[in-house]
Amino acid sequence: MSKKDFKANFHILTIRTMLKKCFGEALWLKVFLADPHHGILHGNRVRKGCLKLLQKMAVAELSKLKKEGQKIDAKNPLASAIAAVEIAALFHDCGRFNDAGEVKFEEQGKHHELSAARTKVFCQYFGFLKALPFVEEAVLCHDFNSQKTTPHLKPPKSMIGKLVQASDQIGWFHPGSVQRTLAYNINLKIPFFDPTFDLVTRLNWKIHVQSLDAITVLMHQLFGSCKADRFGIKAAREKVETYKEQLEKKILQAAHKQGVKKEIQKLIEDFRRQQKKLW
Repeated sequence: MSKKDFKANFHILTIRTMLKKCFGEALWLKVFLADPHHGILHGNRVRKGCLKLLQKMAVAELSKLKKEGQKIDAKNPLASAIAAVEIAALFHDCGRFNDAGEVKFEEQGKHHELSAARTKVFCQYFGFLKALPFVEEAVLCHDFNSQKTTPHLKPPKSMIGKLVQASDQIGWFHPGSVQRTLAYNINLKIPFFDPTFDLVTRLNWKIHVQSLDAITVLMHQLFGSCKADRFGIKAAREKVETYKEQLEKKILQAAHKQGVKKEIQKLIEDFRRQQKKLW
Protein backbone atom coordinates (compact mmCIF):
# COMPACT_ATOMS: atom_id res chain seq x y z
CA MET A 1 0.00 0.00 0.00
CA SER A 2 1.16 3.51 -0.78
CA LYS A 3 1.24 6.43 1.67
CA LYS A 4 -1.79 8.00 -0.02
CA ASP A 5 -3.89 5.07 1.22
CA PHE A 6 -3.33 6.34 4.77
CA LYS A 7 -4.53 9.88 4.15
CA ALA A 8 -6.19 11.85 6.93
CA ASN A 9 -9.93 12.36 7.05
CA PHE A 10 -9.75 15.61 8.99
CA HIS A 11 -7.81 18.87 9.08
CA ILE A 12 -7.19 20.53 12.43
CA LEU A 13 -9.09 23.68 11.36
CA THR A 14 -12.06 21.53 10.33
CA ILE A 15 -12.02 19.82 13.72
CA ARG A 16 -11.97 23.16 15.54
CA THR A 17 -15.04 24.24 13.60
CA MET A 18 -16.81 20.95 14.29
CA LEU A 19 -16.00 21.16 17.99
CA LYS A 20 -17.43 24.66 18.28
CA LYS A 21 -20.53 23.60 16.36
CA CYS A 22 -21.09 20.64 18.68
CA PHE A 23 -20.15 22.13 22.07
CA GLY A 24 -20.78 25.83 21.50
CA GLU A 25 -19.25 28.14 24.09
CA ALA A 26 -18.44 25.46 26.67
CA LEU A 27 -15.75 26.67 29.08
CA TRP A 28 -13.78 23.44 28.89
CA LEU A 29 -13.64 23.69 25.09
CA LYS A 30 -12.10 27.16 25.16
CA VAL A 31 -9.31 25.91 27.41
CA PHE A 32 -8.91 22.66 25.44
CA LEU A 33 -8.40 24.62 22.22
CA ALA A 34 -5.70 26.78 23.83
CA ASP A 35 -3.86 24.51 26.30
CA PRO A 36 -0.32 23.55 25.17
CA HIS A 37 0.01 20.43 27.35
CA HIS A 38 -3.07 18.27 26.83
CA GLY A 39 -5.24 20.38 24.53
CA ILE A 40 -6.11 20.05 20.86
CA LEU A 41 -2.47 20.66 19.87
CA HIS A 42 -1.41 17.57 21.80
CA GLY A 43 -4.36 15.64 20.39
CA ASN A 44 -3.31 16.63 16.90
CA ARG A 45 0.26 15.46 17.54
CA VAL A 46 -1.09 12.10 18.65
CA ARG A 47 -3.33 12.00 15.55
CA LYS A 48 -0.35 12.65 13.28
CA GLY A 49 1.63 10.02 15.17
CA CYS A 50 -1.14 7.51 14.48
CA LEU A 51 -1.00 8.28 10.76
CA LYS A 52 2.77 7.67 10.77
CA LEU A 53 2.36 4.37 12.62
CA LEU A 54 -0.27 3.30 10.10
CA GLN A 55 2.37 3.39 7.38
CA LYS A 56 4.60 1.05 9.40
CA MET A 57 2.01 -1.50 10.53
CA ALA A 58 2.68 -5.16 9.94
CA VAL A 59 0.46 -6.94 7.40
CA ALA A 60 -1.41 -8.83 10.12
CA GLU A 61 -1.99 -5.62 12.11
CA LEU A 62 -3.30 -3.79 9.07
CA SER A 63 -5.60 -6.69 8.22
CA LYS A 64 -7.16 -6.51 11.70
CA LEU A 65 -7.58 -2.75 11.36
CA LYS A 66 -9.41 -3.10 8.06
CA LYS A 67 -11.73 -5.72 9.56
CA GLU A 68 -12.65 -3.22 12.26
CA GLY A 69 -13.24 -0.62 9.58
CA GLN A 70 -15.64 -2.97 7.80
CA LYS A 71 -17.87 -2.88 10.87
CA ILE A 72 -18.02 0.90 10.53
CA ASP A 73 -18.39 1.15 6.74
CA ALA A 74 -17.98 -1.95 4.57
CA LYS A 75 -17.49 0.16 1.43
CA ASN A 76 -14.63 2.20 2.90
CA PRO A 77 -13.09 0.05 5.66
CA LEU A 78 -9.63 1.57 5.88
CA ALA A 79 -10.78 5.19 5.64
CA SER A 80 -13.45 4.49 8.26
CA ALA A 81 -10.98 2.91 10.66
CA ILE A 82 -8.59 5.82 10.19
CA ALA A 83 -11.41 8.29 10.89
CA ALA A 84 -12.16 6.50 14.18
CA VAL A 85 -8.46 6.63 15.08
CA GLU A 86 -8.27 10.35 14.32
CA ILE A 87 -11.34 11.25 16.38
CA ALA A 88 -10.15 9.24 19.37
CA ALA A 89 -6.65 10.72 19.14
CA LEU A 90 -7.95 14.29 19.03
CA PHE A 91 -10.35 13.78 21.96
CA HIS A 92 -8.37 11.44 24.21
CA ASP A 93 -7.25 14.08 26.75
CA CYS A 94 -10.11 16.59 26.58
CA GLY A 95 -11.42 15.24 29.90
CA ARG A 96 -8.38 16.62 31.71
CA PHE A 97 -10.34 19.89 31.75
CA ASN A 98 -13.46 19.84 33.90
CA ASP A 99 -16.63 21.67 32.87
CA ALA A 100 -15.24 24.90 34.35
CA GLY A 101 -12.12 24.55 32.22
CA GLU A 102 -9.93 23.76 35.24
CA VAL A 103 -7.19 21.13 35.56
CA LYS A 104 -7.28 19.54 39.02
CA PHE A 105 -4.96 16.73 40.07
CA GLU A 106 -7.65 14.88 42.00
CA GLU A 107 -9.78 14.66 38.84
CA GLN A 108 -7.06 13.37 36.49
CA GLY A 109 -7.57 9.72 37.43
CA LYS A 110 -10.92 9.75 35.65
CA HIS A 111 -10.10 12.10 32.80
CA HIS A 112 -10.44 9.21 30.33
CA GLU A 113 -14.09 8.75 31.34
CA LEU A 114 -14.95 12.42 30.79
CA SER A 115 -13.02 12.37 27.51
CA ALA A 116 -15.03 9.34 26.36
CA ALA A 117 -18.32 10.98 27.36
CA ARG A 118 -17.52 14.09 25.33
CA THR A 119 -16.34 11.98 22.40
CA LYS A 120 -19.68 10.16 22.48
CA VAL A 121 -21.55 13.47 22.27
CA PHE A 122 -19.40 14.48 19.29
CA CYS A 123 -19.90 11.19 17.43
CA GLN A 124 -23.65 11.24 18.05
CA TYR A 125 -23.91 14.87 16.93
CA PHE A 126 -22.22 14.17 13.61
CA GLY A 127 -23.67 10.70 13.07
CA PHE A 128 -20.51 8.63 13.53
CA LEU A 129 -22.56 6.03 15.38
CA LYS A 130 -21.01 2.84 14.03
CA ALA A 131 -17.55 4.12 14.90
CA LEU A 132 -18.56 4.97 18.46
CA PRO A 133 -17.70 1.63 20.16
CA PHE A 134 -14.18 1.70 18.74
CA VAL A 135 -13.66 5.38 19.50
CA GLU A 136 -14.91 5.01 23.08
CA GLU A 137 -12.64 2.04 23.77
CA ALA A 138 -9.63 3.88 22.33
CA VAL A 139 -10.25 6.91 24.54
CA LEU A 140 -10.95 4.88 27.68
CA CYS A 141 -7.80 2.77 27.26
CA HIS A 142 -5.28 5.29 25.92
CA ASP A 143 -3.54 5.92 29.26
CA PHE A 144 -2.85 2.28 30.14
CA ASN A 145 0.83 1.79 31.07
CA SER A 146 0.94 -1.47 33.01
CA GLN A 147 -1.19 -3.37 35.50
CA LYS A 148 1.00 -2.02 38.30
CA THR A 149 1.15 1.69 37.43
CA THR A 150 -2.39 2.00 36.01
CA PRO A 151 -4.42 -0.70 37.80
CA HIS A 152 -7.65 1.25 37.20
CA LEU A 153 -7.26 0.96 33.41
CA LYS A 154 -7.34 -1.82 30.81
CA PRO A 155 -5.32 -2.15 27.61
CA PRO A 156 -7.27 -1.74 24.35
CA LYS A 157 -8.33 -4.83 22.40
CA SER A 158 -8.96 -3.19 19.02
CA MET A 159 -6.27 -2.10 16.58
CA ILE A 160 -7.94 1.31 16.54
CA GLY A 161 -7.39 1.57 20.28
CA LYS A 162 -3.85 0.18 20.09
CA LEU A 163 -2.88 2.82 17.52
CA VAL A 164 -4.12 5.69 19.67
CA GLN A 165 -2.57 4.26 22.83
CA ALA A 166 0.79 3.60 21.13
CA SER A 167 0.99 7.06 19.57
CA ASP A 168 0.16 8.73 22.88
CA GLN A 169 2.50 6.53 24.92
CA ILE A 170 5.41 7.09 22.53
CA GLY A 171 5.22 10.68 23.72
CA TRP A 172 6.29 9.52 27.20
CA PHE A 173 9.62 8.37 25.79
CA HIS A 174 10.26 11.21 23.36
CA PRO A 175 13.15 13.41 24.61
CA GLY A 176 10.98 16.48 24.09
CA SER A 177 8.51 15.13 26.66
CA VAL A 178 10.72 16.28 29.54
CA GLN A 179 9.77 19.94 29.15
CA ARG A 180 6.13 19.02 28.69
CA THR A 181 6.15 16.94 31.90
CA LEU A 182 7.87 19.71 33.85
CA ALA A 183 5.48 22.39 32.58
CA TYR A 184 2.46 20.22 33.40
CA ASN A 185 3.71 19.55 36.94
CA ILE A 186 4.43 23.23 37.48
CA ASN A 187 0.85 23.90 36.45
CA LEU A 188 -0.27 21.44 39.14
CA LYS A 189 2.17 23.01 41.66
CA ILE A 190 4.18 19.80 41.95
CA PRO A 191 7.95 20.27 42.68
CA PHE A 192 10.75 19.02 40.44
CA PHE A 193 12.46 16.96 43.16
CA ASP A 194 11.46 16.24 46.74
CA PRO A 195 14.29 14.34 48.52
CA THR A 196 11.97 13.16 51.30
CA PHE A 197 10.49 10.45 49.06
CA ASP A 198 12.39 7.15 49.27
CA LEU A 199 13.04 4.74 46.39
CA VAL A 200 10.28 2.30 47.37
CA THR A 201 7.69 5.09 47.35
CA ARG A 202 8.89 6.22 43.93
CA LEU A 203 8.90 2.70 42.50
CA ASN A 204 5.33 2.14 43.71
CA TRP A 205 4.00 5.43 42.32
CA LYS A 206 0.63 5.17 40.55
CA ILE A 207 -0.27 7.46 37.67
CA HIS A 208 -2.99 9.99 38.60
CA VAL A 209 -3.31 8.42 42.06
CA GLN A 210 -0.29 9.83 43.89
CA SER A 211 1.28 13.28 43.71
CA LEU A 212 5.01 12.97 44.45
CA ASP A 213 7.36 15.07 42.34
CA ALA A 214 8.12 15.59 38.65
CA ILE A 215 11.30 13.51 38.74
CA THR A 216 9.31 10.43 39.79
CA VAL A 217 7.13 10.85 36.72
CA LEU A 218 10.24 11.20 34.57
CA MET A 219 11.76 8.03 36.07
CA HIS A 220 8.63 6.12 35.12
CA GLN A 221 8.84 7.63 31.65
CA LEU A 222 12.44 6.50 31.23
CA PHE A 223 12.04 3.04 32.72
CA GLY A 224 8.38 2.33 31.96
CA SER A 225 7.08 -0.81 30.30
CA CYS A 226 7.52 -1.31 26.56
CA LYS A 227 5.42 -4.47 26.50
CA ALA A 228 2.74 -5.27 23.94
CA ASP A 229 -0.14 -4.36 26.26
CA ARG A 230 1.19 -0.79 26.23
CA PHE A 231 2.53 -0.73 22.68
CA GLY A 232 0.25 -3.00 20.68
CA ILE A 233 1.86 -1.90 17.43
CA LYS A 234 5.23 -3.51 16.74
CA ALA A 235 6.68 -0.41 15.06
CA ALA A 236 5.88 1.61 18.18
CA ARG A 237 7.76 -0.82 20.44
CA GLU A 238 10.78 -0.51 18.18
CA LYS A 239 10.52 3.28 18.08
CA VAL A 240 10.54 3.87 21.84
CA GLU A 241 13.78 1.95 22.24
CA THR A 242 15.52 4.55 20.06
CA TYR A 243 14.45 7.39 22.36
CA LYS A 244 15.72 6.22 25.73
CA GLU A 245 19.33 7.42 25.54
CA GLN A 246 18.35 10.95 24.57
CA LEU A 247 15.52 10.99 27.12
CA GLU A 248 17.98 10.20 29.89
CA LYS A 249 20.26 13.02 28.73
CA LYS A 250 17.36 15.49 28.73
CA ILE A 251 16.37 14.47 32.25
CA LEU A 252 19.93 15.02 33.48
CA GLN A 253 20.05 18.41 31.75
CA ALA A 254 16.88 19.41 33.60
CA ALA A 255 18.35 18.13 36.87
CA HIS A 256 21.51 20.16 36.28
CA LYS A 257 19.43 23.33 35.87
CA GLN A 258 17.74 22.52 39.18
CA GLY A 259 21.08 21.95 40.91
CA VAL A 260 20.40 18.28 41.72
CA LYS A 261 22.23 16.42 38.95
CA LYS A 262 24.19 14.12 41.30
CA GLU A 263 21.05 13.16 43.18
CA ILE A 264 19.20 12.36 39.96
CA GLN A 265 22.12 10.39 38.53
CA LYS A 266 21.97 8.16 41.61
CA LEU A 267 18.19 7.89 41.32
CA ILE A 268 18.49 6.82 37.67
CA GLU A 269 20.94 4.06 38.61
CA ASP A 270 18.64 2.93 41.45
CA PHE A 271 15.70 2.77 39.04
CA ARG A 272 17.80 0.96 36.42
CA ARG A 273 18.52 -1.82 38.91
CA GLN A 274 14.89 -2.06 39.97
CA GLN A 275 13.07 -1.29 36.71
CA LYS A 276 11.40 -4.69 36.29
CA LYS A 277 9.53 -4.01 39.53
CA LEU A 278 7.77 -1.13 37.77
CA TRP A 279 5.84 -3.47 35.46
